[in-house]
Amino acid sequence: MVEEEVGLYIRTMLASTPSMDGLCLPLKRLAYAQVHPLKKPLRAFLSKLNGALEGRTVLERATDELRPELFSFRLKAIEWLVTQGDTDLLGELGGLEKELLGKATDPARALLVDNMRFALHAQRDIIVGLERFGHSFDGIKSEQLAPLLELHYDQMIAAFTAVPNPQAAQLLLRWMGASLRTEMGLLMGDAVLNGEVKVSNARLKDLNALLVHATQEFGAGAEIMGLTPSTRIEQPFLAAEPMPKGWAKEQKQFADLGLGDWFKRA
Repeated sequence: MVEEEVGLYIRTMLASTPSMDGLCLPLKRLAYAQVHPLKKPLRAFLSKLNGALEGRTVLERATDELRPELFSFRLKAIEWLVTQGDTDLLGELGGLEKELLGKATDPARALLVDNMRFALHAQRDIIVGLERFGHSFDGIKSEQLAPLLELHYDQMIAAFTAVPNPQAAQLLLRWMGASLRTEMGLLMGDAVLNGEVKVSNARLKDLNALLVHATQEFGAGAEIMGLTPSTRIEQPFLAAEPMPKGWAKEQKQFADLGLGDWFKRA
């Protein structure tokens, strides 16, 4: 049964929704502005995430420990969005970007804003790419999601690992990790800009690096899998934060393996 649920999740993630990305930051605005069924679980998660940002543990390690909780929240968010009917995620993300531009009041904040905009653009590109193929939240039925709501992160990871194409399995695992890191990076950046947390310049640099690297890998993986033909994977804002050595070579190797064709057949 778990295998069937994970299979449904993968099909939903790759075909019927915008990879569950671009949900949390808009929902934060909505949930905090009114009585909302997701306010309590979102606040609980954000408290842990902000604690990780203010702590001393290596930021990637600290946030990776929160992946299962964010994964679970995303499923709850999709369930709620499906019940709302017409959902304009593109409009919400566009509004967030305009809001961010007004918070670039000094060089440090401006750099964070640029990197958050970069992440938002990557999320928007995937939504646009999938909508071009006729896939959106509007096409999902509540009964389709029912089997997914009890799915755990570790079950999904185990299923990805068991994908018969080992290169595809590796790409799925890394892409999902990058997707979750990108979402958490946006939420942490929002907390910094809103004064919800106080961080040192060194920790802010760590946050910028996490956000850029995660978005790069997220965008590249989406392009290789054919989720969008034009994901923006270049980063014009952070020349001082190059990608880890060997990253470009790895992405080329994935593309040369023809994984995009494999995902289309999956």
